[in-house]
Amino acid sequence: MLTDLSFPRFIAQIAESISSSPNRFAFFLGAGCSVSSGVLPASTLVLKWIRERWRQEKGYTLRGSTALSAIDVESWYRKKSPDFDARSAGAAYSDVFKDRYPTIGMRRNEVAKFTSNLDPNIGYALLATLMSDAKFGGKVNTVITTNFDDLVSDALRIFHDQRALVIPHESLINFSTFAREAPVVIKLHGDALFDPLNTRDEIKKFNTNFTANIKHVLRGTSLIFLGYSGGDESVASALKSTGADRGDGDIYWVNSSLPTQPDLLEWLERRKAIWVNYSDFDITLLALAKALRLSEPTAKLSAERVRRFQAAKDIYEHKLSELLNDAGRAHPRSELRKIAKLTKKLNLDEKLNILVDVVRKFPKDAKLSGYYAQQLVRAGKNKEADYIYNECLKIDPNDVDNLCHYAGFIVDDHSSDISRDVRLGIAEFLLWRSTLVAPRNAKALGSYASFMWTRRRDIVRAERYFQKSLQCDTLNAETLASYGNFVWRAMGAQEEALAYYSYALDKHPASFRLLANSAQILFSAGRKGQACAYARTVLNNRKSSPTVKLECAFYLYALDESCSNSDYLKKIKYFIENGVRSYDWDLRPTIDTAKAEGRPVFLLNALAGVITHNEDANGLIEFSAWKDLESLT
Repeated sequence: MLTDLSFPRFIAQIAESISSSPNRFAFFLGAGCSVSSGVLPASTLVLKWIRERWRQEKGYTLRGSTALSAIDVESWYRKKSPDFDARSAGAAYSDVFKDRYPTIGMRRNEVAKFTSNLDPNIGYALLATLMSDAKFGGKVNTVITTNFDDLVSDALRIFHDQRALVIPHESLINFSTFAREAPVVIKLHGDALFDPLNTRDEIKKFNTNFTANIKHVLRGTSLIFLGYSGGDESVASALKSTGADRGDGDIYWVNSSLPTQPDLLEWLERRKAIWVNYSDFDITLLALAKALRLSEPTAKLSAERVRRFQAAKDIYEHKLSELLNDAGRAHPRSELRKIAKLTKKLNLDEKLNILVDVVRKFPKDAKLSGYYAQQLVRAGKNKEADYIYNECLKIDPNDVDNLCHYAGFIVDDHSSDISRDVRLGIAEFLLWRSTLVAPRNAKALGSYASFMWTRRRDIVRAERYFQKSLQCDTLNAETLASYGNFVWRAMGAQEEALAYYSYALDKHPASFRLLANSAQILFSAGRKGQACAYARTVLNNRKSSPTVKLECAFYLYALDESCSNSDYLKKIKYFIENGVRSYDWDLRPTIDTAKAEGRPVFLLNALAGVITHNEDANGLIEFSAWKDLESLT
């Protein structure tokens, strides 16, 4: 049996030992430590690889895929592997990875891909601060990890301009003893670019040189396990070889569950290890840094990185405070649900009149104020909405709904005096913050993923966050639709994208945005009947927004053969003359479809420039079809 120790006592005990004793410490980091820095969890990677393997099995490529859906591929994989359980998908990492990428070279490329473009979160920043601290660093400077990423060495370089001695392969471990006072990172499973070990056979056992030297590395050193599930047979075998000498330091297993490997659990019991039933790496390092009174690692950072560090620190300090002081304390209940129900059937003006009074009555209700801001946006009162959103975030800077809605508002508020680049930067920061506040919230993850694709064209980061979002909630309509848009435009998987849109519409059939986006892809797929029906529904409904109406008028003008397209062009002209735009929306697939059908596209290209990039509408006068129209009144 392991000895239990509460999280607060663990932090106090470690801080006291580091401060006042000569004992050395080493951190053993698993994959859980890197998730908040952008690395996909093993379970998410497994589900992603199964989806890709399913496409291969069916004979489909990402481009031109005719797959029906990749949402329920888990049931397909279970036919191949009856013991597979999506709820514990990470346990199948080695087998699924080898099945998806059968050669060493393919696996190396995939590892390099999912460990690229990472940004060390606050846990790694503070670990680097501890390792490089003038007072404590000499005895807390060793990291042993099964991770392929470079987040420890990157954090040392970014936050403290220090280089770590990185041991990228088990055969080189003897070199770790040459830098006893410098930061050392020992990668047990190899480096992303140097012989990464993934399959069951590859990680079964370390060589004898490693086994002999790991005992020397850990001699007289206390070992703290963080973010590690304990499923590696090779790690268990190597640690068992170190013996059970109590003089070698204490062992701390910091995790919400015990290791899954029986031999490792046996070794922990023989070493009389201490179990801390807690699993958040970032909060653990923040608590330890506060206990040791470490200085903030911001002296050499850019203004933007300082801003991000402080935002992350505020979020995790709030979580730490709740953990230590507010456990079980009820949060104030919002009046939003009751008010939304009462005003549901009112028109917008009536709703706003009631909300003004209600918000004054409940000035500290961030969710209610956020709802009021949304209604102000619908009414075109953008300056008032911006003020209310800012007040919301003063009340509760960590409300995920308000963070996401305000980000969307900032992106779309083209009446603002703030430049587009600055607005996008603010929106990205708000969405990024929402993913730190709620790392398992499908809406936060999906909104950030959609932003990274539609606004930044960052395919790698978008794919990561879409995969996280889908794993959190496979039935979230917004995520399904956004991912459908992504797999169509980024991967060319048109039929699969249609399946995602279909699932999304099943969940949210009254969404005009979903209907409009579905219409565009249906037109491109040659399904004009359904496409026209969706687009006309949006165009003719008084409740749909002018932006989606403009998009649907464009689709119908370009591709509807059933009636005179001059009527659609009149509607387009009306919207443009009234300042309606759909900034950054991609109308190219519609134009390409029209071109493929032999239709003239010169006016379509010019319209797309005005609608999506706010080009001068006066340039449209050179087209006779536009010049001869009488705008609707």
